[in-house]
Amino acid sequence: FFLPLFFFFFWCTTLSVTMSEEDEEMYDFEYSDEDMDGYDEEEDSIVIQSNTYYETKDLLEDREDEAVKRFETLLAEEASSETGRTEWGFRALKQLVKLHFRAGRFREMLEAYRRLLDYVIDASVTRNQGEKAINSLLEYVSAAPDVSVPPDLRLSRAASSFGILRRTASTDSTTSASSSSANGSKSNGEGSDEVADRPPADISYILQHFYKITLDVLEKANNDRLWIKTNLKLGNWHFHRGEYTKLARIVKSVRQKMEERDDDMFLLELLALQIQMYTAQKNNKELKDLYHRCIKVKKTGVLHPLNMGVIYECGGKMYLAEGDVEKASGDFYQAFLHFDEAGSPHRIVCLKYVILASMLQLAEIDPLSGVEAQPYRKHEEIAPLLELADAFQKRGEGMVRFENVMRKHEHKIMSDPLFAQYFGKVVAAVRKQVLCDLVKPYTRVRIPYISEELHIPAPAVEDLLVSLILDKELEGRIDQMNQILILRPPTNVSRSRTHMYENIDRWNQSLETVSKNVTSKFF
Repeated sequence: FFLPLFFFFFWCTTLSVTMSEEDEEMYDFEYSDEDMDGYDEEEDSIVIQSNTYYETKDLLEDREDEAVKRFETLLAEEASSETGRTEWGFRALKQLVKLHFRAGRFREMLEAYRRLLDYVIDASVTRNQGEKAINSLLEYVSAAPDVSVPPDLRLSRAASSFGILRRTASTDSTTSASSSSANGSKSNGEGSDEVADRPPADISYILQHFYKITLDVLEKANNDRLWIKTNLKLGNWHFHRGEYTKLARIVKSVRQKMEERDDDMFLLELLALQIQMYTAQKNNKELKDLYHRCIKVKKTGVLHPLNMGVIYECGGKMYLAEGDVEKASGDFYQAFLHFDEAGSPHRIVCLKYVILASMLQLAEIDPLSGVEAQPYRKHEEIAPLLELADAFQKRGEGMVRFENVMRKHEHKIMSDPLFAQYFGKVVAAVRKQVLCDLVKPYTRVRIPYISEELHIPAPAVEDLLVSLILDKELEGRIDQMNQILILRPPTNVSRSRTHMYENIDRWNQSLETVSKNVTSKFF
């Protein structure tokens, strides 16, 4: 019994040892020098850089200072390696620009940005990567709110090329005076290197040089396309700050560059920027010509909905200023559709203008009856206006409800400049309608009574009555001595009664003629 079992175990053990030896022979590779020729140290270095970048990026949320140090270490390792400038150094610099900007380290921010632009100049990254990073940083910096810049920051003339900030010693008045004289003598000696230092009032001073650096580099690199896009961004920034003189200079330079290139790729974007400037300046003559030109350009092809939204919105404001409320309402709705297509939050503003135009138009229909506008009816900025529009449409019931809604949402309604400009006309329209309905049954009405019903002082009532009488909406006159409105039947009623009497007279004459004829036959 045990002997067969012993031979079985012996056979299994021998078989296992034999297979192990065969496996070792099968997987026992010998590496020669020829096999090592495929190893790439540069590729290994790039992999290390990419790992370092992503590990450091994870520190951005809670350990920014450590992230700055590790990004700088990555850049130092890149500089000492044989790989030269790589995509990971470029990405690290992009993160450093944002980190320094958030921390208020503007000198370091501009220095990091200068180093980043070097990658673009010598084509260390692709053209698409360079443009994407520059656009991203410009939008990031431009979107920042104004913040105060430390008073000891001064910007030298060198900033016109690379925007390097330096800190001047200002510990005491003696040091300050000596540094001022030193700067003065240096300026006289070198001329173009230094200018009189001045502290920037806010972040706008830094941003202007940020843009200046970018434009200088793009011009040297002959990247006209990105140069135009950057100028348009700068122009838009000046527009929002109300700096129309600087904006006009940018529009002129961009137009010249486009004419040199014979390229209309950014024509509509330029026109949209220009039309916004004319709208803000209330230059309706130039605005009207430019608006119709934009509409013609639109018919030539498919254009970006965001630009078309801007153009239609400005067109609506233009028509509103001219008193053509119907066209204004149509343009505001078109602007809403284009902003909605582009996914812009500005669509809500245009919907508010549609409601405003409908009230100025004395419309009795729902201003947001369109299918596209339905999802926004309960929006926090739209719902109060719809409630007001409903009270406006039911103005025949009196002023009470309209005024209650107005008081309830006054801040939301009047915070918009266009509403603040035109809402007085809406209120006047409601008061006129209520006044006409109030005095309709009477021939004489005391002005103090109207004042009580409309909740406005007597002089304002007189102004309304004068306006209605001049517009022939009321037939009557004002007895200012006795404070009485004396009404007479409207002209059309008098004419209808005269016409009725004339018909009765003709009928009477016809009866007399028939009577005479009948009488003559019998007698």
